[in-house]
Amino acid sequence: MDKETATQKTPNLVITTIRYFVTGELIYNFPDFSNTNNHFYSAAGGGVGTSQTTISESKSAGTAFLGPVFRVGLRTTLTDKYSLLIEGAVESISQNETFADGTRQTSNLVNAKFSIGVRF
Repeated sequence: MDKETATQKTPNLVITTIRYFVTGELIYNFPDFSNTNNHFYSAAGGGVGTSQTTISESKSAGTAFLGPVFRVGLRTTLTDKYSLLIEGAVESISQNETFADGTRQTSNLVNAKFSIGVRF
């Protein structure tokens, strides 16, 4: 699930979008560095799903497409059970929605992300 809320001051609007995706991804782990279990990795993926946007009291709904999604990262072993992950990602989201009165709306987004996490 992906939820996004945008606030606009002129005119005063709150725009909330909720998306549900089924996703898939292919990951490639590069060879480990010398004498360690640390390595770089990359991934590519995408998805398809539904979206619903609420603008004031108007609602639109339709399909959403996620992709392409590209990730690159570094996996550093902390212990036998835990690793530190540092990664960056870029993704594209496209929505095709229709309001109750039949008006169609297409929205496109491109996001860039940076993450730090623990793998266990």
